[in-house]
Amino acid sequence: MRRLSYVVAIISLVVAGLALTSRQPSTTAEEPDAAAQHGIVGAWFVTTLLGGAPPSPNMTSFYADGTVLTSNRPVYPPAAEGGVPEARSAGHGAWIANDDGTVDFTFVVLVADVNGTYLGQRTLQGHLTLDPSGDSWTAPFTATVTDPSGAVASSGPGSATATRIKVIPIDMTATPAAGA
Repeated sequence: MRRLSYVVAIISLVVAGLALTSRQPSTTAEEPDAAAQHGIVGAWFVTTLLGGAPPSPNMTSFYADGTVLTSNRPVYPPAAEGGVPEARSAGHGAWIANDDGTVDFTFVVLVADVNGTYLGQRTLQGHLTLDPSGDSWTAPFTATVTDPSGAVASSGPGSATATRIKVIPIDMTATPAAGA
């Protein structure tokens, strides 16, 4: 009887171990194997145009696991006469590669006034096309602004252009700057 209990316990542990190791986590981002091969992976200097506002610079990184992170300037001037400056967080999101080589992406930015009062969020959804050199891309996008309750305050089209951020080799033969 004791031996049977021991065998049943061992078999149960083996079955449980197999079940745990065969589990694959679900994700809403691009699977790493496919994404790692895509030319979009890397860091980019991006200029956005939205609603007649002056061009806005930011930096965006696309990661092989299908996530995207974009950093904005921390404070934006008032969008309209009588408006208030806005503070914006980094944007966090996901991307997927399409069969035609283009990329769809979505990211969310939190918005507050300069005193820290939460004003809502901006969600950008875009479709980018990497140029053949792999060093630049263009993307039409839609920006949707919601208030703190989640109600849509505005939505409209925009566009972005980007150039890859590359390593600039340091000149090791140069004389160091004073104080360095």
